[in-house]
Amino acid sequence: MSDFEIKTIAAEFVLPLRQKLLRPGANLKKCVFEGDNDINSFHLGIYQDEKLRGIASFLKENHPHFPQKAFRLRGMAIETAFQGKGYGRKLFEHGIGILKSKQAELLWFNAREKAVGFYKKQGFRTLNEKFIISEVGPHYMMAGKL
Repeated sequence: MSDFEIKTIAAEFVLPLRQKLLRPGANLKKCVFEGDNDINSFHLGIYQDEKLRGIASFLKENHPHFPQKAFRLRGMAIETAFQGKGYGRKLFEHGIGILKSKQAELLWFNAREKAVGFYKKQGFRTLNEKFIISEVGPHYMMAGKL
């Protein structure tokens, strides 16, 4: 993994990669998530050679099944050519560090089926059976205490 930099970025800067990697062919407006611009939400970008290579959004969103102070991970994606090289892990770990500094207690998310193994390696667990998100595909709800 060559030199990289992780930055907190505005929601608008995650949208092109969300569209390209997570919602190909979708209108850019369909890539905006509720809570993107909430004051407690934050978005991270990982840069290599000054180019955005990956993104992750951490939204302050409690879940009815979790009484803890929770955040939700949404729209984490790494450019295909940079997957499997540690960029995702570094980005995720950086986000966890910020969540801990905010005294968050839990992170939850809906993980794409192909990403479940990655999140399990980070210490998160699946909470339900596989379900389908229309126009996106199979997912599992996952969570972990911070």
